[in-house]
Amino acid sequence: MVLLNERIYALDDICSHEDVSLSEGEVDIDECALECWKHGSLFSLETGEALSLPATKSVKT
Repeated sequence: MVLLNERIYALDDICSHEDVSLSEGEVDIDECALECWKHGSLFSLETGEALSLPATKSVKT
């Protein structure tokens, strides 16, 4: 779960690219996204959509 700009977002904790925890990643405030700590894929906090490679599949919100 992420609190950003007074909104709460919830995503699956496992990266769709590789089996690692997303909760260890950084929040990209400008993109409203969560960055996977291992390979840098960005996931939209609003939709779970994979916004950058190497991930191509969304995560559940």
